[in-house]
Amino acid sequence: MAFSNFFSYNRYIVNENFALSFQENSYAIQDENGNLIGYIQEKRSTGHKIAGALIGKNMLPFHLDIVDAQGQLLLSIKRGATLFLSKIAVTDPAGNLVGYIKQKFTMMKPKFTILGSNEAEIGTITGNWTGWNFNITAMGVEVGSINKKWNGLAKEMFTTQDKYVVTINPEASFADEYMKVMIIATATTVDMVLKEQSK
Repeated sequence: MAFSNFFSYNRYIVNENFALSFQENSYAIQDENGNLIGYIQEKRSTGHKIAGALIGKNMLPFHLDIVDAQGQLLLSIKRGATLFLSKIAVTDPAGNLVGYIKQKFTMMKPKFTILGSNEAEIGTITGNWTGWNFNITAMGVEVGSINKKWNGLAKEMFTTQDKYVVTINPEASFADEYMKVMIIATATTVDMVLKEQSK
């Protein structure tokens, strides 16, 4: 499976965009030099927005599209309705399944597993107790990390904007193109799942 050169970087900045509507989430993606290289946009119908206001978004499905700076679709990230733990499917532009991100039950630290299209476990995402920083490992080797950046007092107090730095370890033998795709998908997935559960 061939992927866009969008996934050739070793560091990404995923910056949630401020919007007047809290019904949808959107993110800008930059490289480590601050150049805009893509977007992540949530897709919600009117009915979905109404349901989210009535029963809470944490149980509803979500659909995110990752596109490059020219608007070309790179990945879709979808979760069905859920009562407790999330299982998120990642698909390529043709709709082919790339893999899954599955939330695990833990008492303190958030944890997710990365599954291949055959649902075999290929990686683990483990957060600290604040849910702001995550290590990503494959076969016991750290292949990447997701770290929340401080946005300043005003933004942290009065908005829900978040910024994450996604780093792929270039020396890890498991940090191939496939793992990079899943790590980028994970960055937004973690933000969506944990943030909505806290509301």
